[in-house]
Amino acid sequence: MVKVTADGAIGPATLKAVAAMHPADIVSAYNIRRLDFLQALPTWDTFGKGWGRRVADVSGTAAGMVA
Repeated sequence: MVKVTADGAIGPATLKAVAAMHPADIVSAYNIRRLDFLQALPTWDTFGKGWGRRVADVSGTAAGMVA
């Protein structure tokens, strides 16, 4: 998400990459990943509508917080 090599820890390179990103971009990337994960679950057909709505709600609230 922040385009650094994963090493299992949040270190200086990760923190520097995060600091260089706009908060709205971080929120958007996180929500895209979250929705991708949920859509890949075998229970998406049953619960997906509610999950998708919650992701959209969180995305909207977070966008308002970083604006």
